[in-house]
Amino acid sequence: MRTTCQVITLGLTLIGATPAAAQVRTIDLTGRPAATISTPISSVSRGAELANGKFVFVDEREVAIQLADFSADALRALSRTGGGPGEYRRPMEALADGKGGAVVPDGALGRAVLISGGAEVVGTGFELQTTGVIPGMIRGFDPQGRAYRRGRAAAAGRDSLPIERWDPATKTVAVLAWQQLVRVQPTPMRKLPDGRMGGEILAAPELFPMRPDWMPLLDGSVAIVNQAPYRVDVVTPAGKRIVGPVVKYQPIKVTSAYRTWWSKSQFPAQDDMFPAVLPPVDGLMSQLRASTEGELWVPRLRDWNDSLPKYDIFDKTGTLTGRAVLKPHSHVIGFGRGVIYVARQTPDDDFWHLEKYQARP
Repeated sequence: MRTTCQVITLGLTLIGATPAAAQVRTIDLTGRPAATISTPISSVSRGAELANGKFVFVDEREVAIQLADFSADALRALSRTGGGPGEYRRPMEALADGKGGAVVPDGALGRAVLISGGAEVVGTGFELQTTGVIPGMIRGFDPQGRAYRRGRAAAAGRDSLPIERWDPATKTVAVLAWQQLVRVQPTPMRKLPDGRMGGEILAAPELFPMRPDWMPLLDGSVAIVNQAPYRVDVVTPAGKRIVGPVVKYQPIKVTSAYRTWWSKSQFPAQDDMFPAVLPPVDGLMSQLRASTEGELWVPRLRDWNDSLPKYDIFDKTGTLTGRAVLKPHSHVIGFGRGVIYVARQTPDDDFWHLEKYQARP
């Protein structure tokens, strides 16, 4: 199906280089959660809270869309594998659709499973042949149901990808900004924790490229994380680009101990693949999160012996307003009305556990 494409001309609004008056709050997620799911899980994707308060996510290892009911400490699978209506073959993650439901891209069938706010599978949508883009390239939705996605490389040339907003109602595409491309290649075969051999991880010739990353926010803005200098720019729904304040940070030196840790815990890598110091954020493997309060959560890279995951929190002007710290082996997988969803892995068995915290403890 033919679509119309327009490029938005970006206005530029400059904000001071330092967040002088901003008060940076601390969110401690190392304590006891408000609720948990006691059933261990094989794998956990990014997820979405539905209008009924339940949380939907994907267990890729078990090939299942899972629904977590924290009020009942219950977990159940939605639909089943297959090619029929509402079925799936390779679900990837659950994205909030902006209207209380969720969209789950299917990497095998080139479409997405649609879930209502009442936790019912209501069909499929966002087919490749309709949108022109693989559903797995969608990063999020706004309340109008417009999808924010990575565009095709051919549309942007060889060095960047378009960041697009696609409106399914009008079948039109707006280019909001551009993201630098990074050449990647498969890593060597390695032994996985469960004993299987795998080599499907993609890595750049340099392990930590200084590439910007991005994520749509709740109001339809797009937040862009820049590495050097470290700051967050925001493209508003109208196309104005707000340049956020520069965030000062202490670069982490890449020592021989770090390189040894990486080669043992990730995959073997030559010394010349490592930079002298780590950038603030991983520009290759995106783990950005957008909260229901319109904030961007940015996971920081940390040293090999720092066990506590940390996030920088930015508002819709690109200003650093908070920092969060988590338990070891944890990461944020979603947000809800006043709550934060966290997945925590137990190293002895590699299972994951779901936890729910109050957003404002």
